[in-house]
Amino acid sequence: MITLEAGLGGRLRDLLASYVSDEEPGVALGLYRDGDLVVHATAGLAVVEHTVPIGPDTAFDLASASKHFTATCVLLLEQEGRLSLDADVRTYLPELALKETVTLRQCLTHTGGLREYYSLCGLSGVPLAGMTESRLLRLVSGQRDVDFPPGSAYSYSNTGYVLGAATIRRVTGKSLADFAADEIFEPLGMASTRFRDDLTVLMPRMATGYRVPAGVTGPRRFRRTDILEEVVGDGGVVTTVRDLAPWHAFMAGGRGLHAAEPARHEVRDRLLQAQVLTDGTRLPYGLGLGIMTVAGRRTYWHSGSIPGFRSALMYLIDEGIGLSVLANRSDVYPSQIAVAAIELLAGAPPTTAARPVPADHAKRARAELIGRWHDQDRDVFVDVTPGPDGAIECLDEGEISRFVLATDGRWHGTAGAASLAFRLHGDHLRCTPKVGEETYGEYARAADEAGAEQPPVGTYFSEELAAYAVITTNTGPATMQIGLSPAERMEQVGPGVWTARGMTARRSGAGADLLISVDGARQLVFSRIAEPQPLPRYIRGLV
Repeated sequence: MITLEAGLGGRLRDLLASYVSDEEPGVALGLYRDGDLVVHATAGLAVVEHTVPIGPDTAFDLASASKHFTATCVLLLEQEGRLSLDADVRTYLPELALKETVTLRQCLTHTGGLREYYSLCGLSGVPLAGMTESRLLRLVSGQRDVDFPPGSAYSYSNTGYVLGAATIRRVTGKSLADFAADEIFEPLGMASTRFRDDLTVLMPRMATGYRVPAGVTGPRRFRRTDILEEVVGDGGVVTTVRDLAPWHAFMAGGRGLHAAEPARHEVRDRLLQAQVLTDGTRLPYGLGLGIMTVAGRRTYWHSGSIPGFRSALMYLIDEGIGLSVLANRSDVYPSQIAVAAIELLAGAPPTTAARPVPADHAKRARAELIGRWHDQDRDVFVDVTPGPDGAIECLDEGEISRFVLATDGRWHGTAGAASLAFRLHGDHLRCTPKVGEETYGEYARAADEAGAEQPPVGTYFSEELAAYAVITTNTGPATMQIGLSPAERMEQVGPGVWTARGMTARRSGAGADLLISVDGARQLVFSRIAEPQPLPRYIRGLV
């Protein structure tokens, strides 16, 4: 049993100080026992421009750590007999054009093969600014194919949770924000917590979000960044470390909701239940919560990341211990801080204390990584190039991220890639989170297939996106433009295969179609059309 000793607050403040300074955007930490906020520690500023310090009542966006709040709402409705997790999601959202049955449970466990909506927006150029639930439903309603047979694999996708939120609206007539307010936050007394589905509504004591652009260093490296979309379910909860105490009471013992005690315990326990794939594989994931071991203790958790904010909520159910770490900056990893805090509490050797190795050693080690790599399952490529001071830089999904070699043998991401790590695994390059047991990408070295094959110049149309792809050589090298996205230069990487800033385009066998992939959306079909067309007046999700 973990003992909370005197002086713990000072030790936790020292821990935070090792990650952030008082003059920068910062971090708030809450430690709970049996639902009571026992200790809080903060470091840094909520609003840098006005030197407003972070406190226990500073509000942060939880991003994806909101998912188990959404799952709780769905479980409450199932308990009332108003829906079923094992029903086809099209039962509640009949406008979906999916060819295969995807259950609501598969939506909430990332096992439905649903394409990631962020990827679909990036591919077609549909802006996230002002994105609402109704607009997003129009975007995903055209999707017919999935990335794998539902239930057969795990691949993180925010789309399923937005469908969960839309299902709640169809079943209850209430938005997720209103339903959660009535059934979770008000009963628990969480007056400073809500799903933020209207960005114009003032949020008291809300922190400003900050990011660090790639390659920018020094004390003036931070830039303000604002949340753009009003879609919730996959994220969107805004709260404080103090206001999370009643939620930790619910997670510790099922306390605080309107339902009778056995029913409350059932809802909590079902959040924690590991899901099983069709081949019998048991996943380290429940309903909106990952499962791992920290300092020898079973830990349920979820992290969150959205431009300007990161979060981690962890629950040691057997110990009655909970931990919240909330940040208003994109270059720290709260999950790493939370694990370090648990290890400190448990007196366990730190596992997150890896430090960068000398640059000359890193330069020798990176020789094995330099070059192009291909993830066959997702059909995406990543280019690894030398960076400054022994670092590597990766061009993936059109973004350059920097990684430094650490004493644990992994290449740790910096700035916006702070949660990621690369490591050679046999002859493969594996991308993983710094904390947790997932694999984000498994890359094999790509053959040097540069050639002079004529690119498939022409106009193609995706019925799923209602968007055109136009490939042209009018201005020199071949470029590809999809929907409202800018034209991107194409580079051949294999017979009948080209890349264009994070996109992979390949000929479809002997046919005239193109299969276009980005991370999170695999091989969307774009069919060749006879005559070039102007940009469509309607792209799914645009209006």
